[in-house]
Amino acid sequence: MLNKARIKESFSRAAKSYDSSALFQRTMGERMLEWVLKMAGNPEHVLDIGMGTGRLSLELGRIYPSSIIFGCDLAEGMVSCAQEKSRRARVSNVTFCQAEAEHLPFRDNYFDLVISNLTYQWVEELELAFSQVFRVLKEGGSFYFTTLGEGSLKELSNSFAEAHKRLGKAQVPHGQEFISQRELSQVLTETNFSAVETSSYRERSYYPDTLSFLRWLKRVGARNVSYDLPAGLGNRRLLFEMIKIYEENYRMNGSIFSSFEVIFARGRKE
Repeated sequence: MLNKARIKESFSRAAKSYDSSALFQRTMGERMLEWVLKMAGNPEHVLDIGMGTGRLSLELGRIYPSSIIFGCDLAEGMVSCAQEKSRRARVSNVTFCQAEAEHLPFRDNYFDLVISNLTYQWVEELELAFSQVFRVLKEGGSFYFTTLGEGSLKELSNSFAEAHKRLGKAQVPHGQEFISQRELSQVLTETNFSAVETSSYRERSYYPDTLSFLRWLKRVGARNVSYDLPAGLGNRRLLFEMIKIYEENYRMNGSIFSSFEVIFARGRKE
């Protein structure tokens, strides 16, 4: 089960380092935005859920200067960074607020377009979150988003599992189970979206060593699915063993790698 309080704290702490470290997230957001701009027309009201430091929201504000853009995020630190960035950029049609994806503080039938980039893997109750999007969308409105799919960070999970085995410990899950493309389509359909489309993109990211990878996860706020272990000699031994196993099994051409599957999804409210 995902710990919402830890997710909130982790992303708030990562807010200041996020933009300099989140190249992968930025690239996926730009690809989603290209898709949106081809399909979405000229929306009057737009919502960006899990907007982080506000990069996509502010870009939409520039692209649609006559539109009203809202961005919301669970983490207070992210909201503060986005607000400061908005002041510096002098984009007047974008507003940021703190809110949970499962409890959107907006009125029914208000938005023409809702987007979200790499947020829903942090949401436990997807049906509730998608129902909230459906509620705030106007009829004819569209929902575009990306999320991590099954197989993402599998090397990390496998290495922790093997470390537990080697140390004779009872296995405790590290990380989370990511949704499949088929399951995601089903949840969207069950929450009344029509014209559902999904596609999948797979990528390996490379790092000098496992510690560099773990530090990257921390800088982008993802430490709660990685190595955020309680203090103690036993847990330090587990971490060191995991790193050893990761290096043994997932090193290629002088670097270690991590797998990601990104699901691009779209639905409409008819």
